Amino acid sequence: MLKRIHLTNVMRFSKNIKDSTMDLLITIINATSNFISQMPKEQRKNYGQFFTSKETAIFMADLFELKNTKNSLSILDPGAGSGILSAALIERIYKLYPKTHIKLVCYEQDQNILPLLENNLNLIASNLPDTFSFIIKNQNYILAQQDYYHNKRNTPLTGKI
Repeated sequence: MLKRIHLTNVMRFSKNIKDSTMDLLITIINATSNFISQMPKEQRKNYGQFFTSKETAIFMADLFELKNTKNSLSILDPGAGSGILSAALIERIYKLYPKTHIKLVCYEQDQNILPLLENNLNLIASNLPDTFSFIIKNQNYILAQQDYYHNKRNTPLTGKI
């Protein structure tokens, strides 16, 4: 069960993302900065946590080719952290295609960051209630795929050579 956290002094973005003056990404980065300030650096180093900057998140979101975007998209974030990269991509999609339904699947195994991730995704969902849904899997993505890849690798090849 995920513990709920409350963020103070975090502005919510406008329901019409195109007209927003305070974008979603900044809101989530502010929440993440607040989280980071409460966690000792040594603890973050032990977990190998490095949070994405706004500039990097925007750059990476811009790398996605969205020209053939349909009415719905499924997005996988295999190491979600606080959701910064997902937020940047979702914000970009909604600016270009505001009616697109997005289903986001996030994998995150760090118990410390899960409440923040859930809160950030709930923030997105509360502002885009009809077009955004998410699932958080408290697992390591690579290990979660182990059975699939093991079975695939052991399947004999068929066909003519």
